[in-house]
Amino acid sequence: MKKNFTTMISVVVCVLLIVNLIQIQHLKQEVTDLRAEMHNEIRAVSNVVSSNVSSISGNVRSAMEEERNLLTTGQWQCGEVDFEKKTAEVICTIVPKEYTPGSTQVSILCNEREWEMAYQDSEYTAKIEVPLFERSEVIQVKLNDKGTIRTQELDWVIEPRYGAVLNVNARYDGHSVVHHNRQSHTYAPEQLVEIQLEKQGEFTIRSADVLVLLDGKEYKRFPVDLTVKGQEAYRDAASKKLECIPESPAPVYSVKDSDGIYSESYVYWMDQGWNIPEGSIVEFYVEVVDETGLRYRSFLEWFEVSGSEEAIRQMDEKSAYMGAEPVLIFDETGTIVYELVPGLFR
Repeated sequence: MKKNFTTMISVVVCVLLIVNLIQIQHLKQEVTDLRAEMHNEIRAVSNVVSSNVSSISGNVRSAMEEERNLLTTGQWQCGEVDFEKKTAEVICTIVPKEYTPGSTQVSILCNEREWEMAYQDSEYTAKIEVPLFERSEVIQVKLNDKGTIRTQELDWVIEPRYGAVLNVNARYDGHSVVHHNRQSHTYAPEQLVEIQLEKQGEFTIRSADVLVLLDGKEYKRFPVDLTVKGQEAYRDAASKKLECIPESPAPVYSVKDSDGIYSESYVYWMDQGWNIPEGSIVEFYVEVVDETGLRYRSFLEWFEVSGSEEAIRQMDEKSAYMGAEPVLIFDETGTIVYELVPGLFR
């Protein structure tokens, strides 16, 4: 009996020890979780404090820069374009924070030339002339108060062609097949070419073409019928061959948005096939001629039939500009006046 009692006591003690060990383990886990939670909360508070400090620092820095700024407002906009001289008028407007009308002289520095500004109706303005197809920068405004000079740095980047002349984007939907033969290959397209036009201000176009180059030389040219009847015929032909066509109607004539940007859109159904010699590179472009006679060439697509490695490498470089802005702009004499990438598309 005594022995059984001793055994029973031992069992109870062991059970209690196990229970205590389990409780201790639970307490350790709770302490670990509590520490992790406190660490996360401290880190979160630290992040908030750091963010607030950075925000305050940024606000203070912005406030100090604004306080040092000599101008209340400063802006520019494109004016008239001289296509013969290939220049654009840019109207610059400055309102200094402190100035004396009739005494303070103001000028701006653009393309290493200083332009005097005239005072009228509480602001200074200047009409400057910049290259139409080049990038110009207005980097400084100078205020002269009877020999006391103050300057304010500016970072105006002016590229008039993006507002003053037409922008042409072209892309296509559909597919094409090349049937391979021994000496030549047959190209069979079924593609709907989409042409998007836009400009700051109203515009008209004289014509649009899909241009095909074979090994860099003009091979075929397909005029685009810009009339409503012609556009409807293109879309009708495309709807019979393609699963889907663009939802937006074509043609769209002279639509103006809230920023004063006018846009037009057209399509062209391309299903004419032709033979292509072995070893050739074929390039497709859209060309649009506007009312001034400028001709805009946009890159559409390309393919090769066992062309040379060098030719294929160059075409791979061009591929990045498919569907982008015009890669070349010509004047009425055929002279290139603008290149998106100098030398690449000549």
